Amino acid sequence: MNENELNSDKRFTLSHDDWFSSVIENSSALISRFLPDSTITYANQTFCKYFNTTKEKLIGKKWIDLLPENDKARVRFIISNFNSMMEPISIQNELLSPDGTTRIFNCVNSPIKDKNGKFIGEFQSIGTDITEQKKAEEVNKANEEQYKNLFNNTPIGIYRTTPQGEILLANPALIKMLGYDTVDELKKLKIESNGFYHNYSRKEFKERIAKENEIIALETEWNKKDSSIIFVRENARAFRNAEGEILYYEGVVENITEQKRVMTALEDSEKKLKESNLTKDKFISIIAHDLRSPFQGLLVISKLLIDDEELTLEERLNFESKLYNELKNQFNLLDSLLLWSRAQRGVIDFKPEKNNLISDIEESVALLNPTINKKNLNLKTELPPSLFAYYDRNMISTVIRNLISN
Repeated sequence: MNENELNSDKRFTLSHDDWFSSVIENSSALISRFLPDSTITYANQTFCKYFNTTKEKLIGKKWIDLLPENDKARVRFIISNFNSMMEPISIQNELLSPDGTTRIFNCVNSPIKDKNGKFIGEFQSIGTDITEQKKAEEVNKANEEQYKNLFNNTPIGIYRTTPQGEILLANPALIKMLGYDTVDELKKLKIESNGFYHNYSRKEFKERIAKENEIIALETEWNKKDSSIIFVRENARAFRNAEGEILYYEGVVENITEQKRVMTALEDSEKKLKESNLTKDKFISIIAHDLRSPFQGLLVISKLLIDDEELTLEERLNFESKLYNELKNQFNLLDSLLLWSRAQRGVIDFKPEKNNLISDIEESVALLNPTINKKNLNLKTELPPSLFAYYDRNMISTVIRNLISN
């Protein structure tokens, strides 16, 4: 190599060194060199700027003194192992700046060796600020923990399934809702062929969610492990890839079996109430009619007894007897009406006693004689006079009157 070539090579070398030095000095990373006891022998401009000082003031200090007090013991322990292993090691440090703020750095520390691989007594450290990354990780961790708690503890079932029918996820509430013991047991279910739905097909579900991308408040019947049926309200959504293909479905399921039972009971109660009101209206109409006719006769007899002074004693006694019997019948009819009212309210008592059946039947028929006579009916009782039985007189009387009235 001639002299000109040598000078050219030196200029290239110097230029290359200057460039390399500039890269290190202006790097965004905190770059330093230190001795085994952490004494700083070099620090780049970024390192100095972070601690708001100069190289002259930093060199000769121990960088471990720049750490927060609560972190020094941990780092000393790591350095002691580092000095013995002589291999690169990564340490996450909290570095306290002069303004009192603390940021987290990932420092890659490496032993400096000569070209023969011999340790020259110094280490190099490259520290990258990972504060924002750590914050993001903490947020993600908190979100994951929150989701995990929600997934495991919510009383509503949560699932994730594929279009092929594979169950990817199922929370404890869904497992319990369907009567299974573990998620692995539930995952064995092939929902494409024998899935949850009892009165709704998986095909309908897939066609609807493919078209609308979601299902809201779908009420269906689902099969449990023991083949019993529950009513559920389901909300689901399809998740797709960049090409628009459905990857999986996610859904939440609420067990509304008890709500359905209550609603059915309310509907039955409302139906019975309507029927009861119709029966009551019909009954009141009949009673009003049956009361009106006899009272007209009672009024005529009463007026005759008051106005006709020429009535013989025998005639008067006959009319008074008729008046008494009719009043007695109407009293019994009103008493039966009160009994019916109590029966409708469910407060009637069952009191069976030994009674003469023919006598009670005739008494019940007598209450309806005005209606029977008006319709020109002839009722005949064919029972032995000495027939006795155990029954509730009020109830049997109601039964007989209902049979005759109908």
